[in-house]
Amino acid sequence: MNVTKEMCGDFCHILRTLLQYNHDLMLRCFMVGHYNFSDVFISYSRKDSDFVHRLDAAFKAHNREVWVDFEDIPLTADWLNEIFAGIEAANTFLAVISPDYVRSSIVEREVEHAFTQGKRIVPIVYRDLVTDEDKERVHPALATHNWLFFRESDDFDETFAALLKSLDTDLDYVSLHTELLVKANEWESKGFDDSFLLYGTPLREAQAWLANSAGKQPPPTEQHRNYIAASERFVARRRRRMTAFAIYGVVVLFLALFALFEARLASRRATEANNALLTVTAEADIIATQRQNDRDLRMTINAEIATVTAEHIIIATESAIHDALVATLDAVGIDAQSVPTTIPFDATPLPFDDLNPTPTP
Repeated sequence: MNVTKEMCGDFCHILRTLLQYNHDLMLRCFMVGHYNFSDVFISYSRKDSDFVHRLDAAFKAHNREVWVDFEDIPLTADWLNEIFAGIEAANTFLAVISPDYVRSSIVEREVEHAFTQGKRIVPIVYRDLVTDEDKERVHPALATHNWLFFRESDDFDETFAALLKSLDTDLDYVSLHTELLVKANEWESKGFDDSFLLYGTPLREAQAWLANSAGKQPPPTEQHRNYIAASERFVARRRRRMTAFAIYGVVVLFLALFALFEARLASRRATEANNALLTVTAEADIIATQRQNDRDLRMTINAEIATVTAEHIIIATESAIHDALVATLDAVGIDAQSVPTTIPFDATPLPFDDLNPTPTP
């Protein structure tokens, strides 16, 4: 019975492990919820704030999510990390090019981060770069793209329509590019914890996205590939682990049921053996009683035989005495017919004087 309890305990432990495991997996669906995904991240110089405000209003009028920093605050590590997170969570990195923009070390870091993260980069020109020195400052990631012009002399609405069309190109592909990049970065920042890997439908979507990424812009980064490959390995391990748990659970359940059956069978057999012992004991008591009765009967018979034998002996003794008496009488000349057959016995005690007569003088 103790074995059965231990097996049932093991089985319950397996169930709790599986439930906790699946609970942890469900939580992963919400692990990127703290990121503010956006359609576009606007990188600009503070000198061009008026234009960027107009650009931001135009995006919002067309229901686009915009990440833009209008606060003129000192550069700190936390602020820069927030900027980088905004770049990673945006589908498009929009660079507002102007002489002040290419001279800014801060925006240069923004462009570099967008480039290393494989973001879709769209340069737009607000103010022309006049000097060769400014032109040489342009980051290579900006120089290799076609530029849209939003100068004072250009038609804002017409160019903005072209910009929206550019942003909407392969939007599903770019959106998944952004989402997977955010998850990959989070996975790396958490020390490559398996809790942040993909599984189920998200993994299948990521695999299909990677398989269909040929010729798409922006192309998948090495982070994307590593993240998807790690997720595939994780799912394979999880499948093997779940299979092992299932097999072990079935075996434990079978053994527990078998042990329970054996315990019940042993209990039934013990009951039957006890009943048989009681039956044998009762029969032994009956036999013992019968034997005792037989002994009592034999003793009674033997007593009767002894009584009869004693009577015969007495009769024979009396007869022998009678015969001896007759012979004696015949010898002295007395008629034997006058001698009684039996000699009466008087049990009355004689007086002392009778027992000891006084001699006659």
